[in-house]
Amino acid sequence: MRRQSGSELRLRWDLIYSPRSHYVQCQYERTSALISAPLPAGVRTCDVVYDRKVSYADGGMAVKRMVCK
Repeated sequence: MRRQSGSELRLRWDLIYSPRSHYVQCQYERTSALISAPLPAGVRTCDVVYDRKVSYADGGMAVKRMVCK
């Protein structure tokens, strides 16, 4: 799923079954900080809302919120 409004881009990631864990990884602008964490077993989708008004030098956008179920 992909929806776009004036200031937001909404994406849904559908995760396929895997006996191994899926991970989410966050990187922070102007730092070398990188955080990685496994998603709980059974998670099948992640809905992510990006702020289209904020972009970074590498082309990425700021995440406003993310919900995984």
